[in-house]
Amino acid sequence: MHAAEVTLDGQIFTVPDGMTVERVAAPPLVERPIHADFDEQGRLYVLESSGSSARGPEQLEEKSHQILQLTDSDQDGVFDTRTVFADKFMLPEGACWFDGSLYVAAPPEIWKLTDVDDDGVADKREVWFDGKTLTGCANDLHGPYLGPDGFLYWAKGAFAEQNHQLLNGETLNTRAAHLFRRHPSGGPIGNVMTGGMDNPVEIAFTPGGERIFTTTFLTHPQEGKRDGLIHAVYGGVYGKDHGVLAGVPRTGELMPVLVHQGASAPCGLARLESTQLGRDFAANVLSCSFNKHRVFRHAIGNNGGMLTSENSEFLVSDSPDFHPTDVFEDADGSVLVINTGGWYKICCPTSQFYRPEVLGGIYRVKKIGQHNVVDPRGNNIDWDILSVKQLVELLGDQRFAVRNRARQQIAELGASSVNSCRKSLQNTSDANHRLQIVWALCQNPSAEARRANHVALNDRDTTVIHAALHAISLYQDEAAAPAIREKFKSFGAYNQRIAAECLGRIGGPQDIPLLLNTLTADTDRALEHSLVYAAIEIGDTTPLNQLVKSTNKPTVRGALIALDQSPGNNLPAELALAALKSNDEALRETGWWLIANHPDWAAQLPDYFRQRIESLKPGTEQRQQLLQRLSAYLNTPELLTMAGNLLATGDTASQTLVLEAISNAKLDMVPESIIAGVLRALKSTDTDTLALAVQAANTIRTDTANEAIQSQLLSVYQHSANTPEVRLAALSAMSPASRPLTEGTFNDIQQYAGANQPLQLQSLTVDLLVTSPWPTAQWRKIPQVISELGSIHLRRVVIALAKTNEQQTALNTIEALVTAPAATTLNPEEVRKLFEPLGADIYAKTAPLIERIKKENKQRIARIDQLLQNIDSGDVTRGQKVFHSAKAACTACHRIAYLGGRVGPDLTRIGQIRTERDLLEAVLFPSASFVQSFEPVSVITTEGQIYSGVVRDDNGHTIVLQLDAQKQVRLLHSEIEEQRASPTSIMPAGLEKHLSDQQLIDLIKFLKASQ
Repeated sequence: MHAAEVTLDGQIFTVPDGMTVERVAAPPLVERPIHADFDEQGRLYVLESSGSSARGPEQLEEKSHQILQLTDSDQDGVFDTRTVFADKFMLPEGACWFDGSLYVAAPPEIWKLTDVDDDGVADKREVWFDGKTLTGCANDLHGPYLGPDGFLYWAKGAFAEQNHQLLNGETLNTRAAHLFRRHPSGGPIGNVMTGGMDNPVEIAFTPGGERIFTTTFLTHPQEGKRDGLIHAVYGGVYGKDHGVLAGVPRTGELMPVLVHQGASAPCGLARLESTQLGRDFAANVLSCSFNKHRVFRHAIGNNGGMLTSENSEFLVSDSPDFHPTDVFEDADGSVLVINTGGWYKICCPTSQFYRPEVLGGIYRVKKIGQHNVVDPRGNNIDWDILSVKQLVELLGDQRFAVRNRARQQIAELGASSVNSCRKSLQNTSDANHRLQIVWALCQNPSAEARRANHVALNDRDTTVIHAALHAISLYQDEAAAPAIREKFKSFGAYNQRIAAECLGRIGGPQDIPLLLNTLTADTDRALEHSLVYAAIEIGDTTPLNQLVKSTNKPTVRGALIALDQSPGNNLPAELALAALKSNDEALRETGWWLIANHPDWAAQLPDYFRQRIESLKPGTEQRQQLLQRLSAYLNTPELLTMAGNLLATGDTASQTLVLEAISNAKLDMVPESIIAGVLRALKSTDTDTLALAVQAANTIRTDTANEAIQSQLLSVYQHSANTPEVRLAALSAMSPASRPLTEGTFNDIQQYAGANQPLQLQSLTVDLLVTSPWPTAQWRKIPQVISELGSIHLRRVVIALAKTNEQQTALNTIEALVTAPAATTLNPEEVRKLFEPLGADIYAKTAPLIERIKKENKQRIARIDQLLQNIDSGDVTRGQKVFHSAKAACTACHRIAYLGGRVGPDLTRIGQIRTERDLLEAVLFPSASFVQSFEPVSVITTEGQIYSGVVRDDNGHTIVLQLDAQKQVRLLHSEIEEQRASPTSIMPAGLEKHLSDQQLIDLIKFLKASQ
């Protein structure tokens, strides 16, 4: 499609050919708009931030935000008057006008606001829903959004624990993300989907009732994937896969993503209901990308039971300060876009420093020559005197606002409107008109409306049938079950999926064979999910036990999963183990998925592993896969015995694989055979075997590890012919009490602390310095290495030294920091917290250091401006070398494409969402703000240990904390005394100290070119 350019407000907008952009609200009428919605009269309700939440997470709790009512008094399409409709709200995150009230999400509540006397001010404020949680990013709650079924939907984000009473009578206790729904009149809630993503935001609905939502962090950032759009299938479980999903019924692997967008920060979402922009745009979905400064267009279709999307650009701004947060269709078919401006920076920032002076506005995208709709909202209609028949006729009106209003009014009439709806449903030739009748009947609470909708199951239009099935599922209309069974096989895959959902909610055991025998090798993931999930919801195991004997392998897979996930864990272990030996690859993978759900079954796998280990060829994909699986289940007595035997009698390839598996595992017990095998490997003269043996010894470092291991590790360390990496790793693998903490040892290891040393050696050195029980005399000498430390490790050493609470050590530390090159990468506030408890005299000596830090921070800001002036001199090829260099050490934490670490955010395509200034700010001021899911925390254990890092996993029992590029620690929740947000990134400041101006410019050019 060709594009047109429009210059407006000092920026260039690109829109589809034949369209234009107009500004309809600007400062001072609106300044920081976030979301908005229209009422029936065309008044626009705008959620506006005070801008205070830009300063930090604690300001998110300020009730300083407001809701404006904007009016177009002269009907020229531009809003010119405003009233403060309601104020003193938490950060508002969603607006929905329904039945005379405005529903607004302001975490932790959804408010229902009503203007009783129509003076433009909400007289009545009610809490419609209380989620009871508010986390640092305030992503606990977004919404609500009105579905065509008449229910209000909203999104739960964050990973805060909530408890809810569900429509089926059960209580949901969850930390996961969800899409919830609830009738506007209140009552229990329904759960649509469960996810491990951080921040589901807005929900839109296809004409047939399918749900699509925008979300961030739908996957762990990698290869340019992070955010996007998801098709929410009922009962589906979506990424990321981590501890919050524990215990949730699943039908196999996570459900697929509809649209991947990288680090887009998608938010606002809308489905077009008119054809005013052109018939090609009918039912298209539009999504806002906060980070990419554009609105995307998604032409939604389906392939079998799954939705598909053809993606293109709808509105693009060339301004990096254009941040669209909401998009929606006006009654005349034009599209309004909310630009929130530059104030927001918490959790998904485009810039490290917020720009409150960059204000937002509201824009309208129009097709030239269109939108001349007479009375688009039907305000000239005398709604109070219309008959039921006239209301039903209005369901076929071309004006979608009129259709929606008629639909709601028909629903309010209850049973008295059903007969007219039924007749029109049978006699109306227009499929879109029939579709609206189905939704009107769905919104009607009467039993008569439920029965009338059964007629639509015979409709000749797929979408009409789809909507009717949604209504049956929503209300769990058991009377429809016979008709659905009769038509089930004649439905296409798209309707068969929702029909399966229905039978799962209203069917019985007799439906399970019908469902699972439908599975084939070509069944798409969405249909497969609904077929299996329905069998799980029915919950009867008798037919499942018969179906596992089927000759149709997909049926067997479905039955195995349903047996496993049905209440009561009814799957016998031997069935899962038998699946591992199947000649069908999909069935084998299902077997491993089942074993993952029951790791204790791995006790029956020694023969399986032994046979495959002994027959493997080195360097194959099968070896890597087997290594991963053995590592996952090695912490099993039977497999440990097998591993010990292989270390004693296996060939070199088998022994190497076992050593690698031990290195990857976290063993609760270490049998003598493992200790003996590792000890033999520690005496190897082969460098690779020796390195693996040291790693394995480090993993099995327990009280049961005998003195022989400690002695041999000491020999490895003392043998000067070994590489420094192996020597220091051996010293680190020793129990701290066994290390020779002499002056000679200290002098030996400190030489590897310098920033010019390989990162692995630096990390091993720092680990030895901070974890060893040094004598006081040695602690006092450790500050000598501070001048050699790079910024990556400096902070960890300084914290350890300060926490000794030994005054001379503290004084030596401060003296070293005053002149240390990397010392200015510390945070002044953190310096205060570390040294102030040691007494006023000691803290006073930090004054020169704090003054130096503040001075260099100002110089960094000036340096950004200076570097930007010369940014055109940057070279992408040179920048790539800098990125991969040991001096910059970027790849230790960050990944681009397939290369690099996963400690920090993935930087693939980072250039799409960050300007050169943004990237420089991120490098020079890494602690100014944090990307969502990479927020640092500080943990204090019950034994007084202090750790600062990023939580990489939290399964509710343990957390994995990433301390730096090389070091992780796993802690039990019971070991944690306190956990709180930390102001300091694990990405160290001071990278610019190791790079010249030209190297920095080249690095930024390379990152910007990553598109």
